Amino acid sequence: MGKVVVVGDRYTVSLFKLIGTEGLILDDPLNLETTLIKLKKREDIDLILVANDLYNPVKEKVESLI
Repeated sequence: MGKVVVVGDRYTVSLFKLIGTEGLILDDPLNLETTLIKLKKREDIDLILVANDLYNPVKEKVESLI
């Protein structure tokens, strides 16, 4: 079974880490696209969760990656 990774603000990531997920803290939504590209290359990840406040400002750019 692969890993679950959460990408979001420090509060969201901290909460998900309590239940055992891996997390990446991002403060700038403009970095989301490059972060997702790097995470998609990892074979040990099955699910990537992105916080809404990071996704909404750049959803047009990021939707092509999904």
